[in-house]
Amino acid sequence: MAKSTIDRDDLPDIVKASTIHKKYRRIVETIQREFDIESVEKEMRNHHFTRKSRVMTDKVDARTLIDASANDMRARGRLVELQMNALRFKLNLERTLQECRRYAISEWGEASGIRTKENQRNYFDRFFRRGNDLLVELNFLHTMADAFIADIDKAGYGLSTIRDSLDNLYTKERQV
Repeated sequence: MAKSTIDRDDLPDIVKASTIHKKYRRIVETIQREFDIESVEKEMRNHHFTRKSRVMTDKVDARTLIDASANDMRARGRLVELQMNALRFKLNLERTLQECRRYAISEWGEASGIRTKENQRNYFDRFFRRGNDLLVELNFLHTMADAFIADIDKAGYGLSTIRDSLDNLYTKERQV
């Protein structure tokens, strides 16, 4: 259909019937099928909240420190793995949304009757709302993983400080 003959009222149906919108829907459906955001978020929280270093008491022995450090290393490794999976889908979705937006604006921008590129972008974004919502969720997962990993790194520093202190105390006791 020629760009100049498109009626603005028909534009939503034309956009949704286009090959670019079909490609977009297929990618969003694939991401939702292959990456269960709720279960990933639950697993991330579980790894964080079950860390032994979060619940250590005043009396800490060497075995507890070793167990807490090993537990934190396992949790950190899994969190990074989950974060990388989320990042892969996030980047794919960002690229898809960007390409769809560009195409929609270049193909139907004039027909939309909207003059500025920013307003055209906002207009066409509503056709890609599901993908934008999914992108927000993926960004949240990525940020949450960053926070949990940073917490583990800080705890690791604290655990190594405690370990060094215990080592110093043990060495002094042996010298006396």
